[in-house]
Amino acid sequence: MNKFLLIFLLINAAFHSMFGQDLKPIDTVYNKAVKSIFFYQNNEFVFHPIFFVDREKNFELSFDLLEGSPRNLQYTFYHYDRNWQLSEIDHNEAVTGFEDLEIERYKASKQTLIPYVNYTISLPNRNFKFNYTGNYLLVVFDQSGELLFSRRIFVTSNTFGLVSKFVGPVDASKFRTHVGLELTLKTNNKKIINLDEELSLQVIQNDDYNSIKTLTDPALNMTTEFSYNKIDGILFQGMKEYRRKDIRTVIHLTRDIDYWDERGGYYHCWLEHDKIRAYRPFYSDTDINGKFICTSNDVLEDNIRAEYVMVHFTLLSNIEFDDPVYIYGALSDFQCKEEFKMTYDETKKAYICQVLLKNGFYNYMYVLQDKNGKINISETEGNWYETENDYLILCYYKPLGGRYDQLVLATIINSNK
Repeated sequence: MNKFLLIFLLINAAFHSMFGQDLKPIDTVYNKAVKSIFFYQNNEFVFHPIFFVDREKNFELSFDLLEGSPRNLQYTFYHYDRNWQLSEIDHNEAVTGFEDLEIERYKASKQTLIPYVNYTISLPNRNFKFNYTGNYLLVVFDQSGELLFSRRIFVTSNTFGLVSKFVGPVDASKFRTHVGLELTLKTNNKKIINLDEELSLQVIQNDDYNSIKTLTDPALNMTTEFSYNKIDGILFQGMKEYRRKDIRTVIHLTRDIDYWDERGGYYHCWLEHDKIRAYRPFYSDTDINGKFICTSNDVLEDNIRAEYVMVHFTLLSNIEFDDPVYIYGALSDFQCKEEFKMTYDETKKAYICQVLLKNGFYNYMYVLQDKNGKINISETEGNWYETENDYLILCYYKPLGGRYDQLVLATIINSNK
């Protein structure tokens, strides 16, 4: 039997790993799954793809579909307002080109234990271009119309200016756990008369939309310049530096890997055990603010030759929390997904989870999610004001009588720069 078919056989339910975790059957859990979605430019990974409507700036979107052979996939765009509701602008106005575009670039994986097909979309390309600024949703679907995934895209003119400053909180209870921001928005002499209707300023920490803050009521309103510098007016949790794991090779052990194995026709990687950091002192470490990079140290064409690995996470904890624990970051789309939900093992005093990931470098945190969907890192990770984070600043302008929210500013600032 072809070895590529072997990996899709059901794995014996009694087959256990060295740490006592049942091995997930690849065929039932991950067959036809979309994995490893990321942007890049000039062969460099890009974490904040921002497009400019008035000048060329091309990006590539890459993703894998875990199946043995290519099929016809399509994509399209939808124009949204500042609150991510569909705008009045239809596709033919917002985008020049066909409404449904076929993905023309794809390659099947070569000599990998788990077969997959890598797809690439150039943005923009000869088949379309963006006409208006604003929020766009890129939607990828198959011939039957089934949604595979979507991604937010920002198209801006950057005609407004911004002055930013990081400050410490005045509230003594948050002085060592939070970071403050002061912002001054300059409209380049464009007068804003009705602030609430015409203008919206948003701040997002590390691309995590669960952190979004929409700023209203500036301390200073001069119709062409707005200062958001009220005491503790813009506060974010400092968090800790993201945890990181290096699984770029299946040949050697890295400092993050405790054990490699090949079972059931695919690779297994047991990571070094993690510990609760909530009450541990802060330490500075190099991270990529929750993102991931798919790359391999073992092969050259890592987009089609890199391996998919079942990665085993372990979080040591003497207690089981009242709320469920999730692995969280760009690898989970900054969502608490069932795939990343951990199970508490009373005998091992640890939370465990196994996730299929492509060779690469990954950032993540452990979070709790309560019954209302609120995410909590205080009990698993903790917060510290010196943590380095990125902040995406977005400004939307809709003049009186206008039909859509123009994105007039999209920029990233870093707390350590």
